[in-house]
Amino acid sequence: MSNQIVTTGISFFGADTLKNFNEEIKNSDFQRIFIIAAPEFQSALKKISSMLAKNKIVYSIFDRVSQVASLSDTRAALNAAKTLRADAVISVGSKSVSDIAKAVSILLSNPEISDPRKLERKAKSKNKAIPLYMFFTSIGSPWDSSHVFILEDESQRKKIECADTNAIPKAFFFDTELASVANKNDFSVLATSLLASSIESFICKSSWDLSDFFALKAIKLISENALSASKGNSKAIENMLYAQYCTGIAFSNGGAAFATAASLSVEAAVGISFSKSIIPIFKESMEFNAASTGQKYKAIAVNMGAKVSSSASPESFRKTAVTSVEKFFKELSAAKKVEEVKISKEDVLFIQENILKNKYTELNPKTVTKKKIADVLKLIF
Repeated sequence: MSNQIVTTGISFFGADTLKNFNEEIKNSDFQRIFIIAAPEFQSALKKISSMLAKNKIVYSIFDRVSQVASLSDTRAALNAAKTLRADAVISVGSKSVSDIAKAVSILLSNPEISDPRKLERKAKSKNKAIPLYMFFTSIGSPWDSSHVFILEDESQRKKIECADTNAIPKAFFFDTELASVANKNDFSVLATSLLASSIESFICKSSWDLSDFFALKAIKLISENALSASKGNSKAIENMLYAQYCTGIAFSNGGAAFATAASLSVEAAVGISFSKSIIPIFKESMEFNAASTGQKYKAIAVNMGAKVSSSASPESFRKTAVTSVEKFFKELSAAKKVEEVKISKEDVLFIQENILKNKYTELNPKTVTKKKIADVLKLIF
């Protein structure tokens, strides 16, 4: 069986990547650029829009983006981009901003796909997406820095995942001068979910040597830098942006497992964010999967800074890995419980079925049963 590695066209890291972006647009024939942005990142948005104006490029800003990449927001953004007749897209922010930007860029170049729902699991669209330039102003979802995007079908209360390689962005910009920690608690939650996703990419059934390389690098970077980054340390923030990039490659080329499947299903069904729900689920998932992961928990523990003897037994290094994750969560004061949500028995059954159908559940190292899903959901509801 062969494996593939999918990355972006080009990625820029460090301070003042806007100069690189300026060269990109100066050497292009762009006339109209559509910007999808998170409203809280006004400083970055002003710098980017000012640069477009200096290059005499018409632009339009769409910032009516909610916390999840809903189909309704995606359609609204797509219609606005069509009205502009955009020949390129820029995203400023992460999470739902990134997802919607990827969807819009691929839909603009493939007008025969009239409904974003039709993007689900699409192996290959007809045409490559129009150029998409993504500016990361903070860390976000594990798939942000990849070609994968996940939308939410509000009416069906389910997620729509697309992994079309035609959606590969033109360029990523991880600019330390644009990056910030707007909210320490939100950053801590995102950092813990990024760690959980990196570990899941490392232990899932579809992981392989190169995806493992990026997953372990992400685990190490997150473990060493998340706490300092949450306090505003610029070098640590830069390293967390590197971790975001590595997690994206690991996720899109390796995969994920049960905790990811459960968190996506919970978010779609009742609105608890993926980043928050994965925290209580993941600890339980790590303990559940431990005996089915070979030597991998040893590598996790070591890359999280734990001292593991070369003669340590599997039971010992697996316990060390779980303890290391618990310690990390505690240091970042990541919430162990999510907000209370009233939920019916029918809703619980609906979520259970969606988790069982999710492809990441199938990639879990250990077979997941309905009973296990029910036990895990009790941690949230």
